Amino acid sequence: MSKTLWCVFIALITYELFLLRVQGHCCCDQDDNEQIIGPLGRPGKAGPKGSQGHAGESGRDGRSGIGGSKGEKGEPGICDCSEFVVSQKLMTVELLTWTWISHESNIYGYKLFQEAKTYQQAMEACEAVRATLACVGMRIPTVRETVKSKVLRSSGSTGIWIGLDDLASKGHYVWLDGVVSTRENTDWAPDEPNGASERCVELRNSVHEMLNDIMCSDTFHYLCEKLY
Repeated sequence: MSKTLWCVFIALITYELFLLRVQGHCCCDQDDNEQIIGPLGRPGKAGPKGSQGHAGESGRDGRSGIGGSKGEKGEPGICDCSEFVVSQKLMTVELLTWTWISHESNIYGYKLFQEAKTYQQAMEACEAVRATLACVGMRIPTVRETVKSKVLRSSGSTGIWIGLDDLASKGHYVWLDGVVSTRENTDWAPDEPNGASERCVELRNSVHEMLNDIMCSDTFHYLCEKLY
């Protein structure tokens, strides 16, 4: 993605956040009926001063009347509960909780979930947030190193699940998107993979943060990946 398009993308997210803060957030009931949950309008301006009093027969003119009270606050805004608008707002908020990495024509979003799960449980958890265990970016050195520096090294996790295993055919590792593992696209630690019963793969926060085969029943934190 070009630098210009990336800047536009960031600007759109910032603008959406501003709108959410100023206009309130949308909430729809089960039938997608509109709910009045916008913020109250600003108070109206003060009313004009009263007219000047009449002069007495021998007295001076009376003083002007007191100014009118401020107008009442405006009515709350009405949410637009159409499916498209709601999904766009949810996506905008969601984008800010992922670590975004720009590479060529793609944008990869990563999120580390610090919950101990087995490999199968981690796969299902990523699918639940419309993502997959990280695999595409793990094959690209520049993306992989950025993920390590921005996500893994600051997490305190000893190891995390990524989307690579040999469950379909023992000894033949395949990434979750169907790409066959090779020495060129897989950052194995020295002498790995080496365990006959170790069929799944973790990204270590040790040994230079390289890949290690391990038993799928072990529990680790896991890294999900989204492509937009």
